[in-house]
Amino acid sequence: MLLNLYTVILQLINVAVLFYFMKRLFFKPVREFLEKRDESIRRKFVEADKRLEEARQLYEDYREKLDRAGEEVRAMIETAREQAKAIKEEAEREAKEKADIFLARAREEIDREKARALSEVKSRAAELSVMLAAKIIEERLNPREHHYLIRRAIEKIGEGKWVR
Repeated sequence: MLLNLYTVILQLINVAVLFYFMKRLFFKPVREFLEKRDESIRRKFVEADKRLEEARQLYEDYREKLDRAGEEVRAMIETAREQAKAIKEEAEREAKEKADIFLARAREEIDREKARALSEVKSRAAELSVMLAAKIIEERLNPREHHYLIRRAIEKIGEGKWVR
């Protein structure tokens, strides 16, 4: 294998010319394309990182809002329970008051009816006593005794001893 100097030089010139044209026509546009593509990819990564950070921030914001909403719901439920308890106690108190009033009225009505019945019994007893006394007096008294009893009754009325 003989190396021909002339062929080697021509090959080197050929490679240099080819490299020059490749650099001008191929490497430069490819490098510019790759640099643009690299820049585009970097921008997309930066934008993706930015959106990821925004998404994380939104996630945290919504998580905080959800936690606060949960707290508010728990507070509202507790408030509602307290209000329900207060309403229940108020209703029980009112029902007890109404029951007490109803019982008091019923007792008063019973006392009135009892007093009326007792008064009626006394009245009937007095009528029966008067009728019985009249019957006994009719059968046993003579006119002289009868006048004596009437005078005595009139005297007692005048003295005020009749009424107790």
